[in-house]
Amino acid sequence: MQSIWYPGKFPSAAGIVKNRLYSVRTQLKLQWIAGNMQNASTFDIKRLGASFRVAIHPAILNEVTLFAQYYYGQDYYNIYFSRTLTVLRFGILTDLSN
Repeated sequence: MQSIWYPGKFPSAAGIVKNRLYSVRTQLKLQWIAGNMQNASTFDIKRLGASFRVAIHPAILNEVTLFAQYYYGQDYYNIYFSRTLTVLRFGILTDLSN
């Protein structure tokens, strides 16, 4: 099976909400497999990849951001390129360089 990802990413939709207590950033990315793909027609949903992320930065935590991310699509490491993944992950981002 040969798959070719669209050479760039489609423009992502991002939003920011800020107030004195916290700021929230959202991001939506869509991808489409444009090359040959077994058992998938040109407009098959199997060709779609999507990622949605929400990041919350509380004002009381100076350099810490909490996030949740959902991914649906083909294996992004291409280890199991014939599989479709559904991944939900949570995490903490920090900048310790300051």
